[in-house]
Amino acid sequence: MRGTPAGAVSTQATVQVTDGAGTSAQRDLAFTVRPAGEGAAKAPPPRVASDVSLLGARAGREYRHVFKGEGGTPPYTWKVAGEPPKGLGVAPDGTLTGRPKEAGTSTFTVTMADGAGASVRQQVRMDVKPQPESLFWRMLGWLKTVVTWMGYLLVLNVVYMVLFGAPPTAGHAGLFGRRRR
Repeated sequence: MRGTPAGAVSTQATVQVTDGAGTSAQRDLAFTVRPAGEGAAKAPPPRVASDVSLLGARAGREYRHVFKGEGGTPPYTWKVAGEPPKGLGVAPDGTLTGRPKEAGTSTFTVTMADGAGASVRQQVRMDVKPQPESLFWRMLGWLKTVVTWMGYLLVLNVVYMVLFGAPPTAGHAGLFGRRRR
């Protein structure tokens, strides 16, 4: 089609495509062409299509989330109001990135503006979990537990020897044991 329609024109067309292997497909299409400004469909209002609760962030670890928008007139630009967790920031393209400095819950608001100037706000809640212990500190904790239980067993052994005597080669009969000859 070429030219500028004087009014709305409805028409049908058959489209056929063939790939390199010779397979073809055909489809009938119906469409309406309107002059600019005449009954043009309005874009739906913009809205934030991302989650309102962000999970999975850990203190001290890299985090990335991309806010998504729909409706309105692209492109979208993003701003943040309030305090996202320290160490995180929102870029104009809607990407929340950084390393959260500390664990906790934070609530902030993102504002999405579309290309036509319409904007929408969405409150976001973000939970940042504490950083897990390193392997060194976990191993140190296990070592402390093992040494503590070895101490308990040693004390139990000494009490047993005092009460019931030492092995026959040591020669101690204990408080309740009989002397062996």
